[in-house]
Amino acid sequence: MLGTGNSVCSVQTLVRKPGTMKWIKLRGKNMYSPTETVTVAQKFPNIQLDERDWFYGRWIRESRVTKTPECRPFDLRALLKKRESLLRNRVLVPADDISEFFIKHDITPFHITAQEAEFWIRAFHPPHHPPTTSADMLSRSQSFPYTGEMSVQDIKLTTGALQGEWSIKATFALPLLSVLKLEQVPLLFSALPAIGSARCANAFRLYVLPYLTNEVIKELRQKCPVEQDPSQANYLYASCLGMHEVVLPRLNTLEDGSGWTPSMVAELIFGLQTSSEIENQLRKFLKGTFQLFLPHHAKFILATLGQNGLDIITQTALALGNAESDDWMDVLTLAELPETAKEMVEIYNKHRRLRPKARAWLMQFPEWSINELQRQSAGDQLVAEELAILIADIQKCASPKPDSPDGEACKLLDDGQTVSWLRTIEKSNLRPGTIPGWADPRMLAPIVFEGNQIGPELVRRILLALQQSTYEKIHPLITEVQVHVDRNTTDAFGWDLFDRWLREGAPPKEKWVMNGVGFFCGDQSASRLTTLICTWPGEGQSARAVNGLECLRQIGSDAALLQLSKISRTTKFKALKARALESMEKIAAARSLEREQLEDKLIPDCDLDKNGQRRFCFGARDFCFVLGPNLEPQVRDQTGKIKGALPKPDQADDLELASKAIKEWKAFKELISQVSQMQVRRFEDAMVVGRRWHVEEFRQLLQKPLPGLLGRRIIWAAYDAQNRDLVQTFTVSEDGRFINTDNRNISLTDDALIGVVHAAYLDETTTKEWGEFLSDYEVFAPFQQLTRPRKGLKKDDLAACVLHRKIINVDVPSLVLVTLLEKKWWRRKEGQSDHGTDRRYYKHFFASNITAVIKYSSYAYESNVRELDCYFMEGLSEPNCFVSPEGLPLLEVDPIVISEVLLSIPEALLERE
Repeated sequence: MLGTGNSVCSVQTLVRKPGTMKWIKLRGKNMYSPTETVTVAQKFPNIQLDERDWFYGRWIRESRVTKTPECRPFDLRALLKKRESLLRNRVLVPADDISEFFIKHDITPFHITAQEAEFWIRAFHPPHHPPTTSADMLSRSQSFPYTGEMSVQDIKLTTGALQGEWSIKATFALPLLSVLKLEQVPLLFSALPAIGSARCANAFRLYVLPYLTNEVIKELRQKCPVEQDPSQANYLYASCLGMHEVVLPRLNTLEDGSGWTPSMVAELIFGLQTSSEIENQLRKFLKGTFQLFLPHHAKFILATLGQNGLDIITQTALALGNAESDDWMDVLTLAELPETAKEMVEIYNKHRRLRPKARAWLMQFPEWSINELQRQSAGDQLVAEELAILIADIQKCASPKPDSPDGEACKLLDDGQTVSWLRTIEKSNLRPGTIPGWADPRMLAPIVFEGNQIGPELVRRILLALQQSTYEKIHPLITEVQVHVDRNTTDAFGWDLFDRWLREGAPPKEKWVMNGVGFFCGDQSASRLTTLICTWPGEGQSARAVNGLECLRQIGSDAALLQLSKISRTTKFKALKARALESMEKIAAARSLEREQLEDKLIPDCDLDKNGQRRFCFGARDFCFVLGPNLEPQVRDQTGKIKGALPKPDQADDLELASKAIKEWKAFKELISQVSQMQVRRFEDAMVVGRRWHVEEFRQLLQKPLPGLLGRRIIWAAYDAQNRDLVQTFTVSEDGRFINTDNRNISLTDDALIGVVHAAYLDETTTKEWGEFLSDYEVFAPFQQLTRPRKGLKKDDLAACVLHRKIINVDVPSLVLVTLLEKKWWRRKEGQSDHGTDRRYYKHFFASNITAVIKYSSYAYESNVRELDCYFMEGLSEPNCFVSPEGLPLLEVDPIVISEVLLSIPEALLERE
């Protein structure tokens, strides 16, 4: 029953007049808006505040509501049901929830009767334990007539306030303002604690002041008790009434808001007369420790100051905690002004949590955004690089749809009516989810199907399906994309998504993005991912590196599995190497192959033809790939001249073809270098350990372009079926024939075993003949074969079973030994003894059926080697870390095996004490 007693200007009279309010939907909330009864000549037309929020503006005082809504009738049973839904089996709910509930259901002055206001006051403030059911409340309500005529004493008693002192929660300001008379409102301000009185002032500004006539406001100002009682509550009340001449002197006496909470100081500032005075006071207080934090403060600044207050909102958002900064950022996004772009770019650079919202705004207004981004890119180089990526994203969204291969603009496939599997996307059972702003489908590399681009809405569903997929349980929608869309387009899409995730700091809650690499990417991304996998453990991201191994396994192509094999052999991180090795062995077992056989099948052709050649066309000129003496990729021009790289195009060349060829050459050169170096190491290791191929396996191996090229530089040997006797040696001609030192063809029996021959097994004459052959034909060996060094043991050492060295005054860190062993593909035995001071590496020598073991001790991984043992076990097995070595007598071990083991150990560790 809000009113002024017997005054002719009673608000109660205004309330009873029929209004012309109508329901409208504003930003997700239903609320009454005085769209037909208030003249809101918006001073800032490009600021998208809700109709109610415009009442924060100082200038709204000149545009007031002339008609009020008709109060809904009092219905006790309906109110009891509404209260019960709010409680939801709890005695009480948090205060903020109650406040939101009041606003959502229009439990505000002029929308409810005084009887309903009394109901809500009593509903949550019974004198004893509150009832929890509607039946209990209905039973108790018989003693409450709900007349709406509550005195101050009644309110004190109901709310449980102490005699002589009020203690009311600020969240009940709305129903209290609805039941009190206007002259009693100052009592409500004084009844609340500091933060409560500030919130009450905010409620009075929004839900009472707009409906009061100028005559009523003038009368309330005359009765304001601030001069008789200059308390904080009375100053807040005076501020609500716009008593500028009282509020400004009080503000000028405050220093950093001393004795006043930030919310109370803000409410005082809101009552000043002009926008310039409000801005001056805000900036004055914000220079000190004073800090605004409530969202409605941001709305007030925006509604009152417009673009002049954007920097205040920005700096406050940057200074606040996570939840509060989100609220202020939401308000800033409502300012659709060119000046906002500057603030959004600053937030994008300085606040990672707010970056998605800043990015979304910048994407929405590309013209303003690009201009501001380009201006700010002129500073720091690192900032410029990151902003350049954002500029590219904005231009991508603002640009026309990409062209299909035939040159026509791509059609956006959003309806899914013409392609059956697209209809699957529409009908797929997707749980609700949220896509982060940096993964906006409009910004990602397009997915093109049969010359048409899949539209943003369908891409969003694909992303949701990716969120809900694991490698063990793939969403059917992801499977449909894998089956129907070419990997060349999904590769770019998957890597773009993954790259954006990394640039955002790889947030853990979005780690599902990494699975997309395995589902969508191909060979090119596999190579880039391998580089990252090998660096992550050193950055404390071992778990991410292991997940990367699974991505390679899911890509599943020969090139991807070859990268997995490369990691298993070359990475310096032991745990990662072990996981990669385990993955390779599982894949090989699933295909009924040995690991080495699987690696043979994985060697990529690198886009070489069956003769190991590839042409790069400039139009007028052609260049052919050749493998240089040191395995470096080179090109031969039409005159036969060898060059280290493709030349620059000249006037006779087709610039488009030449540009394409140079781009292809750069990618090809990197790939061929990696694959050839890895394959040379595999062939050298095959010579060391005595690996053998069956004839048919050998022929299939040489049919691959790169092994075929390398095979021409290697001396091979054919052994009998029992792998005992060396039958003959040969090499491979350019046309694929098997030839001897006389350049004559030789034949291989079907049961023969083929291996890379070790020079130690060749007599002096044969070694000399092969040396002359390679020299005559200018064939450069890819590793030391005919000239391989040999090492042996002294007679005293050969008499034992274990080569033992106690290292004294020799500065050889264990890291040096480990690096050399792993470079030669020795495997570390997992599991250690003697409290981690003893470590073992082992290597299988297949031809001799022997396992060599190197055991060393050191106090720590980086400390020097203290002792070193080397022993040999019969058979191909792992050493036991908890059993003392009892190896074969060294006299019974093949001297070549001993030589290769000694070549794996630093020379300093082999010297006697």
